[in-house]
Amino acid sequence: MVSLSVLPANHQALFVSCQIPGLNAKLADLGMIPGTIWKIVNQIPFSGPLVLSNGPIRISVRKEDADFIFMEENSK
Repeated sequence: MVSLSVLPANHQALFVSCQIPGLNAKLADLGMIPGTIWKIVNQIPFSGPLVLSNGPIRISVRKEDADFIFMEENSK
């Protein structure tokens, strides 16, 4: 299990958990629930947000929040 903030662009990973209580509900509303696979599309330079996709869904996550979102690396 690794922090979302350390995964490189164009990498897929399985969402495991978020350690920010208020953010869990927001992520779930956007479809980011435990067990879903997300692709890191891009990381905006200079500590900008990470852009993630799951099929047609795209979301942006702040770098400081990504430190507390945990993923399991996907070998696919």
